[in-house]
Amino acid sequence: METEEDIQIRHRKEQKELQAKIQIMKKSINKTDKKRRKEVMDQISILEVELDKRHTDELSPFSLTKKENAKSSNENNDQNGEVNEVIAMAEQVYLEQKKFDNVRVSKAQRRREKKAQQEKEKEERLMEGDMMNKNGIRQLEKVKIDDILKSRGLMVFDIPSDGDCLYRSIAHQVQFVNADISDKKSSVQDLRRLTADYLLQNANDFMPFLTNPDTGDAMTEDQYDDYCRQIIETSAWGGHIELKALSNVLKTPIEVIQAEGPSIVIGDEYGSGDKRRLTLTYHRHAFGLGEHYNSVQELSQVEDDFCSKVTANRR
Repeated sequence: METEEDIQIRHRKEQKELQAKIQIMKKSINKTDKKRRKEVMDQISILEVELDKRHTDELSPFSLTKKENAKSSNENNDQNGEVNEVIAMAEQVYLEQKKFDNVRVSKAQRRREKKAQQEKEKEERLMEGDMMNKNGIRQLEKVKIDDILKSRGLMVFDIPSDGDCLYRSIAHQVQFVNADISDKKSSVQDLRRLTADYLLQNANDFMPFLTNPDTGDAMTEDQYDDYCRQIIETSAWGGHIELKALSNVLKTPIEVIQAEGPSIVIGDEYGSGDKRRLTLTYHRHAFGLGEHYNSVQELSQVEDDFCSKVTANRR
């Protein structure tokens, strides 16, 4: 049977575990996913209230025992009434705190929604400005990338900007390579899992190149594990590290075309034989919230599809 001290030690441990869990839950939230953020914050409030309530219930028998030993049995009824009143007051405090937390979360949510709306309006103004200004930085980047692709008989295949753009681009490209690659699972979630598993299995090759975004220091093993977990569980944006991992997993080179400077080929050692490269485009200025990846497609295929539609409409 646990003593009061044992229970208090366990309570402190459970409090630390809950705080660690809360940190993980907060990190799993995609900045652009407002609905998920609200759900997670509500879950955190519930977990905190439930833990505090359970701890109070587990310690209350010891409080009662101490009071019973200090006073006669005739006074116990009064003491029990006082304890019940204290517990009732504590429960009321919990309810009031939960209500306050909900109000606080709602206010924070409104601030986030207002900020998101402002970002959206800013994005729309920037897009309108670029359409009006042919010398806008986005338009110039688009023209340069389009020219590079056109010289190769290619054009951009637009991918949504939702945090999964790198993986969606790879999934689109995998359709066009030879069978030993396209037979692999190639959904966004499959590619995320393949990437995370490879990074975990080859931590010594990748961890030295990653830093803590808050401090700039080299990642610890725990931070690296959390980084890999977020690849699977969130819409975390992927970059060069993830491209290198995917190139090794799929055993095929990946070329990234950009407006400034030469294109980058990752995994060029897999380029022998009849394997085709996976080709992506990298856009620094396509969206106000950050960098973006698109896939590509052949111009001839688009033109054939267009002609087929025109012919079908004439019939």
